[in-house]
Amino acid sequence: MANILLADDDVLFRGLLTELLEQAGYQVEVAADGKAAFSRARTGQFDALIADIVMPNMDGLELIRMLQREQPELLVIAISGTGGEERGQDYLPAAATFGATATVGKRRITEIVDVLDRLMAETGKRTT
Repeated sequence: MANILLADDDVLFRGLLTELLEQAGYQVEVAADGKAAFSRARTGQFDALIADIVMPNMDGLELIRMLQREQPELLVIAISGTGGEERGQDYLPAAATFGATATVGKRRITEIVDVLDRLMAETGKRTT
């Protein structure tokens, strides 16, 4: 079973996505901010990270950048609920430059699972 680290500060979204991922056959561990996710990623074995961009204590861009230095093989899906419109920036394309394997808007929650399934199959990490 593939082990996924989900980093998102929105407790409701995090719970819903965790449920969808578990129904799809993934084992999920969660972190409520970037700093906690970074710490957990350094001590655990994860096949993929799903990281929100806007989080407290360490944003998703910094989390992705730091983890890609240490674990370049880690699959990373960057997600964002704002799409950058509120701040006049587009965070998801920036996440790709920081090392995200894929990016998906949070409003397309089922697509997050589909993208993860595709990436896991492409890399041979999904055995179920």
